[in-house]
Amino acid sequence: YQPDQTDGVPLGVSLVTADGQTEEAPSSELWSFRWALLSMLPGTVNGYLAGYIPTITKYQGVSLDEAALLVTIMGCVDMVSRIGFGFVADAHILTPSKLLAIACIFLGVICHLFGFATSFVTLVPVIVVIGLFIGARGPMGSLICIEVVGARNMPAAFSIMSTLNTLVGPTANPIFGKLAEVTGSFVIVMHVIGAGYFTCAGCLLLLPLFVRLDAKHGRQK
Repeated sequence: YQPDQTDGVPLGVSLVTADGQTEEAPSSELWSFRWALLSMLPGTVNGYLAGYIPTITKYQGVSLDEAALLVTIMGCVDMVSRIGFGFVADAHILTPSKLLAIACIFLGVICHLFGFATSFVTLVPVIVVIGLFIGARGPMGSLICIEVVGARNMPAAFSIMSTLNTLVGPTANPIFGKLAEVTGSFVIVMHVIGAGYFTCAGCLLLLPLFVRLDAKHGRQK
């Protein structure tokens, strides 16, 4: 993904001074980058969903062998979909933040409908949809950093984003585990995960507003 002038994304992060000169502005000073960091946090539920699919599907009534087959299906679909997301991002059809927002919306919907899938046959289409979109978060993270801070500042910005997500993501595991233990199923957990996806999508769709806010306050593209 290489942003161009038609994308409406920053090609660099510069601050216009009072004398008309430009100087480098740290990524952390950009409201768009701060919002991008905040937007990605609810989506850390993605890691839990990807890692616990075998356990979650077994609670829905399938055998261990069927759960393993569902994971295989998800992995195969995920592999193909990642290539597809790459082509779409490279074609500049949508910005990375909008692509990830769309993926989160689909994942949120399927998580809220998950309770209706109580057999292997009904779980297959659910797993296919999850496989189509669950892999979008990883590659889109770095592209969203390019979208808000530019390619030159992406490594530093992405390291901050990755560190924050790594610290926040695992905190959900014991909470979701306890919730599943108390309720006796993962249905409520899936509703919470779905809410996380919807929150992430909503925040990402607002990201262009913060990009324009930075531009309004003198940060050039």
